[in-house]
Amino acid sequence: MSSPTIESIETSKDNTIKLMFKEGFHCVLIPLKNNKTTLCISSQVGCAMGCEFCLTAKMGFIRNLTQGEIVAQFEESFNYLKEYSKQNQIYAHQHITSIVFMGMGEPFNNYTNVISSIKFLNSKYSYPYKKITISTSGILPKMKEYVNTNFPSHLAISFHSAIQEKRDILMPYLKPFPITDLVEVCNEYSRQRKAGMMIEYIMIEHFTDLEEDLNALLQIDFEQNINFNLIPLNGSMKINDITYYASSMKRCEEFKQALRDKGYKCFIRFNMGEDIEAACGMLSEGRE
Repeated sequence: MSSPTIESIETSKDNTIKLMFKEGFHCVLIPLKNNKTTLCISSQVGCAMGCEFCLTAKMGFIRNLTQGEIVAQFEESFNYLKEYSKQNQIYAHQHITSIVFMGMGEPFNNYTNVISSIKFLNSKYSYPYKKITISTSGILPKMKEYVNTNFPSHLAISFHSAIQEKRDILMPYLKPFPITDLVEVCNEYSRQRKAGMMIEYIMIEHFTDLEEDLNALLQIDFEQNINFNLIPLNGSMKINDITYYASSMKRCEEFKQALRDKGYKCFIRFNMGEDIEAACGMLSEGRE
């Protein structure tokens, strides 16, 4: 099979960079403070999980990416940064300071190729396992397999609601995996490691940010080293003819403070690349 080919590159007003491949998938370079850059990698073309807030889900599942296609996202991004960087850095992890499998697709529905690509990056580029995070929507059997093998990269879960009925609406294809079972695996993972599971929680005004939502989240008996990442909804979402938007920053801060008061680390993920549809949940086939 020939190597994937970049079709186009777009740059956001906040300097986020989206690399689009002719083969139908994208990756995103996200600039951070102190000259750090995160690479957001895709694992599939499309996605089968049907999450209501995600544009990739609207594509449906098309296919899994090969190990070569996953690695190509890293290599093309690495070469792009080397070409345009003014810093004389040698090692891959100095240009790309972290990798997150949070692009198109559900990584644990392409488990073998995702894990083999991470091993390849470590072997060929000496890329540290601990600078890589895999984000799953909650594929429980593969989460258990990952935890049992004690694979050294970090793990995150798109949790998004502590109320089962709401999570089932937001993430309908995850209904077979109840919140209580997911929490058990999250805690088992967190007991193994100094850095616990990353819990990603989407902030949707009048849907996931109500007082009942916060109380339900606080009542879950997570391990103390669990980390929370609050993600304001990008764009909008329609459920039962009602259009929902992101929570206010004030409400995000209230959630963050409540979780910190309970002893957890908690951060708010600020939207990056929204104007080029490169932000979380916005990767799709193209502009409408």
